[in-house]
Amino acid sequence: MKLRLIALFAILFSQTLRAQSETLSMASIIADAERYVQVVEREYGQQIVRMEFDLISTTKEAYRTLSGGLEYGIAAFGDANIKDIDLKIYKFVSDQWVLVQQDNSKEKFAMVTVKPELTAQYMIEINAYELQENAGVAHYGLMVFHP
Repeated sequence: MKLRLIALFAILFSQTLRAQSETLSMASIIADAERYVQVVEREYGQQIVRMEFDLISTTKEAYRTLSGGLEYGIAAFGDANIKDIDLKIYKFVSDQWVLVQQDNSKEKFAMVTVKPELTAQYMIEINAYELQENAGVAHYGLMVFHP
């Protein structure tokens, strides 16, 4: 599932980036998200359990309890002001956050899958690793889904 879904996200990004303006508007990230929702729900039959949109200049964190036994897909995507976005997923273990999965690809989107054995608290770290020249801030979208 993961490789095919990543390939479809890459195709969607290449199509939508041409249409995005250089201005800082939420409209472009919402339009991109609509396409990703269609892929995740219609083509893969996954249920989206969280979506988030915000401004980012460096890193942001989101927290989520993930249920044991389910395989989650977690995807982050940026607007035209982002050159590279990365994801890191941490699990809270013995009073500290332990890295369990990461995507450090050099793309405008990042995706990881996580299949917890037991229900636990997780932290999703979104990193706007590289922004376009002269862009101090950008919009990102975050999507969490499972079957």
